[in-house]
Amino acid sequence: MVKYTREQRLRAVRLYEQYDRSAASVVNELGCPSRQMLVRWHRAWVEAGRDDGGSLGDGRGERYTPGQKRAAVDHYLRHGRCAARTIRALGYPCKALLARWVDELEPGRRRIRRAPVDAGTRRKVCFSNLRSAL
Repeated sequence: MVKYTREQRLRAVRLYEQYDRSAASVVNELGCPSRQMLVRWHRAWVEAGRDDGGSLGDGRGERYTPGQKRAAVDHYLRHGRCAARTIRALGYPCKALLARWVDELEPGRRRIRRAPVDAGTRRKVCFSNLRSAL
């Protein structure tokens, strides 16, 4: 699936207006995905007051408010720095997003789990400790 930048969407919407809302002309000229998508972009642009294209983002805008982010990070820090517990209690977000929020709002406070040590390495360490003790 092709992603269109905000500038490409804004250009398509402005041409749509210029061509008297002829979606076919714009699709033929720019190669936009479809008439329906162009109409959706235009509707979002009009509803936003014909802005500078901010309403034509990639659809992945901020889903959570800064207050919600702060509440999630605070819960994480107050309740044992456990991401699963925070997600279960608040109902959002995923672990990766929560980790990003913690790193953003409270750098260095996130608990980072290390990968388990394989048996071979563990044996080497144990035997080297035994030999040095003898």
